[in-house]
Amino acid sequence: MQWKATVLATALTVHAGPGLADESGVYLGIKAGGYEVEQGDIDSNEFAFGAYAGYRYNANLAFELEYSRLYADDFLGGDFDGYLTVLSVVPTLPLDDNWDLYAKLGWAWLDFTIDGGFSPRPGAEDEDDDFFWGLGASWSGENWQVRGEFQADTDTDLMLYTLGIGYRF
Repeated sequence: MQWKATVLATALTVHAGPGLADESGVYLGIKAGGYEVEQGDIDSNEFAFGAYAGYRYNANLAFELEYSRLYADDFLGGDFDGYLTVLSVVPTLPLDDNWDLYAKLGWAWLDFTIDGGFSPRPGAEDEDDDFFWGLGASWSGENWQVRGEFQADTDTDLMLYTLGIGYRF
């Protein structure tokens, strides 16, 4: 009986091994899009860009670190300069060999400066951190990936929507 279990376990491991190895690995990418801030009387839509790095553990789970630059040259009549860093767990639902849907659940840190304009505190520097979540879809080829995603936090009403291209090693 034990030899049957050993043979079955070996057969399943050999069969599953290439598929698992094919799904895991390190990936890097760049992204660009826009962001929106809605807080009090402030409602701003501006350009954002950034980079991301991650490790895909298997077909259903990845871990990702991303860095985005948020900039506006007419924010309350002045300049807004922000940096967003997000560390996320990325549960993934493969739809077929190329298409995936995914969520992002993580923590974000935002550092920003407002210079000039009608800001209540010109030259103000501030930072914030909060839970960050997102939804996205991606198409993957052999090593390349194209993705679109929406992300938001629950505190400062920051929403980020981007298109990205990445490479999996």
